Amino acid sequence: MRSNLKSPASKYKKIMAWLRYQIENENYPKDVRLPSVRQLSRQFKVSLTTAQRALSELEGEGIIHSVSRSGYFANQRPPKDRNFWAEFSGLEVQVNKDIVQMLITMAEGDTSPISSAVLGKDLVPDSLLRRCLVSIAQKSTDISAEYLPPPGYLPLRQRIAVLMASRGITCAADDIIITSGDSVAMEVALWSTGEPGDLVIIEEPTYFGILMAIEQANFKAFPIATSPITGLNLDHVEAALKQHKVAAIVLNPTLQNPLGHTIPVTNRRKLVELAERHNVTIIEDDVFYDLHPEENRPPAIKHFETSHSVIYCSSFSKTVSPGYRVGWCVPGKHRSKVMARMMERTISASSLPQQILSDFLRRGYYQPHVARLRDKLANNARAIQKIIQDHFPAGTVASDPDGGFIIWIDLPRKINCLQFIELARQQSIFLPKSTVFYADGREVPSLRICFSTGDIRNTLSDLISLGKIATVLASNND
Repeated sequence: MRSNLKSPASKYKKIMAWLRYQIENENYPKDVRLPSVRQLSRQFKVSLTTAQRALSELEGEGIIHSVSRSGYFANQRPPKDRNFWAEFSGLEVQVNKDIVQMLITMAEGDTSPISSAVLGKDLVPDSLLRRCLVSIAQKSTDISAEYLPPPGYLPLRQRIAVLMASRGITCAADDIIITSGDSVAMEVALWSTGEPGDLVIIEEPTYFGILMAIEQANFKAFPIATSPITGLNLDHVEAALKQHKVAAIVLNPTLQNPLGHTIPVTNRRKLVELAERHNVTIIEDDVFYDLHPEENRPPAIKHFETSHSVIYCSSFSKTVSPGYRVGWCVPGKHRSKVMARMMERTISASSLPQQILSDFLRRGYYQPHVARLRDKLANNARAIQKIIQDHFPAGTVASDPDGGFIIWIDLPRKINCLQFIELARQQSIFLPKSTVFYADGREVPSLRICFSTGDIRNTLSDLISLGKIATVLASNND
């Protein structure tokens, strides 16, 4: 039986169900304050009275307790027999304001970009790309100035089809649609799977670009507990699919942003089986795939589909050049809807970058380049991990991804995250709030650290400074 609670009387139960789920998955340990009445009121768009009732009911059940002038805290994990999946019906995402402010601050360049997941200029293969550009210019064709509507430049699609084979996906050029970056691919994929108000299962935490796309499409997020080792909790996914009509499952399965995990093969296969059984589309955001070491790299989730229901999205931004803004999607049975959405918005990628990247692939530059990139990033990661081990306080936990350039750091829970961010800013180190990675806008003492440049000396120096700040704050709260 599927449920979608809409009556006023059920609104406080929805908040209670969400809080129980968060406490059970230890997202709010005993020493971490729960969201305030005002925060819950804004998040769930209910009255202060309704939010207060939810907290009071949980307090009456002995699950939480209040501390004068401090708020509410968890007592214990809730009993297993609660029917969370029927009661909870998703979150309206409201993160765009924080994300836009974060991007503006990062673009101003007054602070260190230690959390910027943009491939550094010194890792972009400029000399090889210039060689391709010169070759195209010498051919003196007119196509570089032409408008290329979807599905995009045919030679590039043909070469991406070859690249897809290395990811376990069999497709032809006509199955591929070129987009203006991965974010556009994700947006049109979402628009093609449902209608405003529909539920979308996501990882928690997740990439803020996914949250922005959900908010812009007016979908509702259904965050699922996510392991930093194996990814989405598939038992929870199955329970949610049984109780609700879900439009899509959106995830970043390889070197996930921000946790860094790679979903193992068995879980990929099971996720596809669950989605196909419930007729739910999977949107696979796979921009980091080629940064994973080849020897133990799993095939893409789309490899396991039997009904062509997975929409696969990727780009060259994290491996070749972020400035070219060239991505693609393999939409399977959703192709006509994706094409229609792109035509409606007259979305197309610039023609010249498509030609350059096509020539880059044709000349065989891509695989040797990403191999060198993987080696460089692996060396960076080892240096980063050593700094965290040596300079951060006891209780700090850092992710250890197989590749890529993102590490997620959980600081001791007793550290005030806003105070930490402000002290970092005073030393010209910009850190985004954790709110941009959570559909519920949660504030937790966690950091996304990126090392996407060749020369990471400044990053290491900044990381040492952050370790000192964390150590002082941790000792002050002892």
